[in-house]
Amino acid sequence: MWKKKGFTLIEIIIVVGIISIIIGGSVRIYSNTIAERQLDKQADGLMNILQSAKDRSVARDISPLTPLPGCTNFVGYSVFIQSNGVFEERILCDLASTTLDQHSITNVVFNSLSPSPMQLTFTYPYGSLDTATRLITIKSDRIDRCITITVPQLGPLNKSDMIAC
Repeated sequence: MWKKKGFTLIEIIIVVGIISIIIGGSVRIYSNTIAERQLDKQADGLMNILQSAKDRSVARDISPLTPLPGCTNFVGYSVFIQSNGVFEERILCDLASTTLDQHSITNVVFNSLSPSPMQLTFTYPYGSLDTATRLITIKSDRIDRCITITVPQLGPLNKSDMIAC
């Protein structure tokens, strides 16, 4: 009797094809997961900066100006957001605006920033937003996912769950 030893070429091609399909799908899922995490991380970073500006305005924290001359008319803090992903933290004192720090977000874009550029000013003593509630939506530049940050006139900031845009 003739005994079969090994695999045929067709069997090997089929197995390699199946493995390739599984690996291809896994890489795409992994890539999407990484993009979602980056979007979430960037949204958290922006929220932290906005919350810091709000908290500093409530505390009347003018320490970033030290050792500059004292502030006689403290207004608050603002975050100036440009549609290209760059935003600045500013202190408003004596009818002037001083930039404290500049940041940029990567791998995401501001989705329909209105108005553009947007300035959010948090005023002393309550850390209240100088205008009505603002929505800031950021979108991943690699996947079709968005996160919306709600900045109310009074009260805590809120970050939405990730949604399709």
